[in-house]
Amino acid sequence: MVFSLASCSEAQNPGAADAASDPPNILLILIDDMGFNDLGANGNPSVTTPHLDQLAAQGIRFTRNYTDSTCTVTRVGILTGTEPAARGFRPVKIGISPEVVTLPEVLKRSGYSTHHIGKWHLGYASELAWPLAQGFDTFFGFLDQSLLAGPHPSSGFNFGRPTYHDPWLQKQNERPVEYKGHLSEILLNNALEFLASRRGESTPWFLNYWTYAPHSPVQPAQKFADRYDATPEGRYRAFLEQVDDTVGQLMLGLEKNGFADNTLVIVASDNGGTNRQIDNNHPFYGEKATFFEGGVRTPLIIRWPGHVDPGVVFDQVVTHFDYFPTIAAAAGADSPGQLPGRDLLEVVKHNAGLERNLYWEIGNPDSSSWSVLSRDQNWRLYQYIFGELQLNDLRKRPQGDRNVAAAHPDIVARLRDDYLAWHREKRLVRLVYEPLSANGRARLSGDSLQRAPGYAGHTFAIAVTPAPDQAGDASGADSSGVIAFQRNQWQLRQRGAILQLQVNGVSLEAPAPPRGECSTVLVTSYFEYSPVFPQERRALVDLYVNGKIEATAAVKDPRLPPDDYLNPTYIGQDESGADIYRGNLGRPVVLNEWLGPAEAEHGGSAVLKQHGCRPPT
Repeated sequence: MVFSLASCSEAQNPGAADAASDPPNILLILIDDMGFNDLGANGNPSVTTPHLDQLAAQGIRFTRNYTDSTCTVTRVGILTGTEPAARGFRPVKIGISPEVVTLPEVLKRSGYSTHHIGKWHLGYASELAWPLAQGFDTFFGFLDQSLLAGPHPSSGFNFGRPTYHDPWLQKQNERPVEYKGHLSEILLNNALEFLASRRGESTPWFLNYWTYAPHSPVQPAQKFADRYDATPEGRYRAFLEQVDDTVGQLMLGLEKNGFADNTLVIVASDNGGTNRQIDNNHPFYGEKATFFEGGVRTPLIIRWPGHVDPGVVFDQVVTHFDYFPTIAAAAGADSPGQLPGRDLLEVVKHNAGLERNLYWEIGNPDSSSWSVLSRDQNWRLYQYIFGELQLNDLRKRPQGDRNVAAAHPDIVARLRDDYLAWHREKRLVRLVYEPLSANGRARLSGDSLQRAPGYAGHTFAIAVTPAPDQAGDASGADSSGVIAFQRNQWQLRQRGAILQLQVNGVSLEAPAPPRGECSTVLVTSYFEYSPVFPQERRALVDLYVNGKIEATAAVKDPRLPPDDYLNPTYIGQDESGADIYRGNLGRPVVLNEWLGPAEAEHGGSAVLKQHGCRPPT
């Protein structure tokens, strides 16, 4: 039976009018890998989604909602309201730095209780990136799908193939334990218990409910599987029905506990479908992990009685960056400044188009892909790894399945230049720089999970002017000292005529820059950790002086850095103020990506151009 909340969708409902003065409760349901064509309301009569279809009829259904192409990066965009590349996610990084203001933190400041149930997938290696450190009061679910199978030791984790059966789940920051039953049902029951526990309370709440279904492995609960053929397509359709039933149960839980009239409900998907069992993304070309329309154009529904008219279909471009400001505005909370998103209710009210480019990227030192959607939303330029550039004319072919790059070289060149400028801006880690002396000694803080090398891509570049030779000093000690130091993470020193680098168990030595001359030193690294595929674990560390690579290391199976990222980074001294560098140091530049040889060779001149050789004043 489809849930019945028709009366709640009427703007004139007295209960909704009375509740309008109170901050709404907020339920954000993020479905995993649900494509545009997986929603009946989007025009597919062959899928069974009556509860989602009813929800769409009671609110706003968006037909051109863009997300990222994979799970993690979309989630970063939702919780921070910012572009994942600015947080180092391409697509996976250690987590959101604790200094970044998140959506639950904004809501807590406005008096909300905040709760996360379900999949996290925003970092497991550091507790600084876990839900409780990101603004949630409670957490029940799993940090990563590779942890579902268990069992897990008393410390650390075992990684394996995901499963929906008897999953290992976590409460708060406790160790995961095994729960008997189907994952989707366990998470749903926990959410329903949460709603019942809040009945009659006046404190508004935010429930961030992130499903795992219908993400692979396709393992619907038996009562849903029994309704369909035992084929890949049948099992997937059964799983979609179970997802829809979950949404219906949650809506009934709102009604049963008195929350239906004053709860803002947002239902979205994190990326396009896989197209493995059915055509999830029809009529759009592409699938999950691609930047074609099918990979990033996903369902979005908003329902809020008394504030959102029923039956609205909105065809303008919106994005997952808009969820943060929409929720904050509804709650009366202050968003951080300069977020790229907009309040969707205002967007719909004024039928406002989006007048800026949208960007996507994913990659590592070996390969990368990127895409740009033009500010008029007519053109998509797509570079897939080393393939040819793809240009789609979305006015003539909205499905995005025809390459017209050869016919429009001017548009290709413009959008490619736009992407490169955006990429250079977003990879710059913006740190707090506190001068400690006139010769460039300083303390760096902020953005803790991007500031140090040792996880994914990282580049540190600085201008150095070693002290000139002193008469009678044959040892060269006058040119020694710390260039950069972060306790338990990494250090770069000069010892006479030698540069010494230590980062996460990797050590390099190289000739020091000439004394009395301004030079550039650049350290660029990439550490890849694959818990499921140990053979893919690796580290690349390169040390450049004046644009020339002087030392390099390639290491298999590097160790994880210690979970101790909050220590400041010191320039020109260690944390005790000792081992002071004998010379001048410029202001460093930190990037959240590894630089290949061509760019690293020119990286030093970019440091000099931006910050010069003299210490910053």
